[in-house]
Amino acid sequence: MNAASTLRVARRWTVAAGGLGGLILCGHIAQAFLIGLVVDDVLRHRTPSVTFFAAFISLLVLRAALGGLARLTAHHAAARAKMDLRDALYRKTLAQGPAALTKSRTGEIVNESVEGLEALDVYYGLYLPQFYVSLAAPVLLCGAMAWLDWKTGLLLLVSAPLAPLLLGLVQGRFRSITQRYYASANRLSAQFLDSLQGLPTLKMFNRAKTHGEAIRTESEALRRETMGLLALNQIVIFIMDWGFALGAITAAFVVSAWRLEAGALSLGGAVTVILLSVEFVRQLNLIGAFIFAGAMGRRMLARVKERLDEPAARASTSRAVATLPGAMPTIHFENVTFAHATDLPPVLERVTFSITPGEFVVLTGPSGAGKSTLLQLLLRFLQPQHGTIQLDHAELNSIPRAVLCEKIALVAQDPYLFHGSIADNLRVAKPDASLDEMVAVMKIVGLHDFIRQLPQGYQTPVGERALSLSGGQRQRLALARALLQNTPILLLDEATAQVDRATALVLNETLVRLAGEKTVLLITHQPEMLRRADRVWHLEEGQLTDITHGHPLEKAA
Repeated sequence: MNAASTLRVARRWTVAAGGLGGLILCGHIAQAFLIGLVVDDVLRHRTPSVTFFAAFISLLVLRAALGGLARLTAHHAAARAKMDLRDALYRKTLAQGPAALTKSRTGEIVNESVEGLEALDVYYGLYLPQFYVSLAAPVLLCGAMAWLDWKTGLLLLVSAPLAPLLLGLVQGRFRSITQRYYASANRLSAQFLDSLQGLPTLKMFNRAKTHGEAIRTESEALRRETMGLLALNQIVIFIMDWGFALGAITAAFVVSAWRLEAGALSLGGAVTVILLSVEFVRQLNLIGAFIFAGAMGRRMLARVKERLDEPAARASTSRAVATLPGAMPTIHFENVTFAHATDLPPVLERVTFSITPGEFVVLTGPSGAGKSTLLQLLLRFLQPQHGTIQLDHAELNSIPRAVLCEKIALVAQDPYLFHGSIADNLRVAKPDASLDEMVAVMKIVGLHDFIRQLPQGYQTPVGERALSLSGGQRQRLALARALLQNTPILLLDEATAQVDRATALVLNETLVRLAGEKTVLLITHQPEMLRRADRVWHLEEGQLTDITHGHPLEKAA
């Protein structure tokens, strides 16, 4: 989905707001004509009729109602644009998977999706509706003037392009500053988030002050860019107010006086022309006043477009499958090659294997050999450059994400736990899980007795990234969450690395019991697990070797 299709509904509301602004402008033209008629009646010593006052008051009420409706419509356009774009960015990030975080810092993505999109509030709520009105204003106002005196209307129409020309002279400058502004804001957001998430490390190495200085430096850079934007905006407003506006109104006044003296205009007509010229200038001046919001909004839309146009997962050449026929599917890799970058050697090179339902497979290898990468490929977080990955002869990319999640669960080496309660984190795997179901899996991982002693039990808050729990407790909670998901395939990436020896033995026994009921693929170097696995594989330098017989532990360690 691209930005244009995402914003289709918001643009309709924006056009509607612009249309209402056009009707308000027509009401202003009608009021100017009524005032001109009253001036002429007074000069002829005629008392304005009741009809005039009724029409004038009706126009005031109508303009007020249309103004309120236009503001509501513009507000809805802005709110819809922000909501739709945030939703599109979130879905795009989900489609790209964790690989998206290797291209951009988390703080940058958060800043653009939250604070950055707030720039669209003014862009869609004020700038775009006014832009549409300003496109129609010269034609409507100059046409109304031409009705009174075509020479006066032609003069104002000729001067209309001056405002866009003046604004065009600074557009490039605005584009450059807004680009630097958002880049600086993204860096500051990313730096601040990194410092918060790495606070224990910074304190441990006594580097908090250094990072604080880096944040201060980035804050100063953002302040300078902000002041640069505001200064340029003030210069534009000055030029529009004292250049175009003053000149255009003065010209309209002089021409009206000249045409009045020549007898081409009545005094009431001259008053009407001056009132229309003031409105003419006001409409174009509003574009200058909102050019700051326009530049910010255009830059943010360009950045959103870049993100939405980024490639997602590689499309499958196979027809999508609605489900998989087997309750416990077979896993098959065929000549799979993957490299993290084109200029880096592949971590997997022409890897081929099959795992039959219910097998317990242990994967070993040195750090950085690509063991975790293999799991990420199976989860479709990454895409191989060559080869195919299948579940029950169905190409992995043809399997809907929802179906894939029903078949595979992962316990990562560094699992992510959310801010909330213990129950909240468990229900990520199964939103409707009962307390009995949660207790059952927590007993399996040996955490239930600990939780039972807590005053709030399963409703105990765990804090940001569950930092109130120990590393081993976090690991066991993540394993319990995966067990609660109850998938036929269980992937474990050093799942017992952060627990004590006694707990590790208990968890290992659990994994052995699960074998047969589930297909288990475990990354570990523990000798007892290598001996109890159905098969043991060793991954090194892109090659996968079956070392089931003999178990060369000295190589796997």
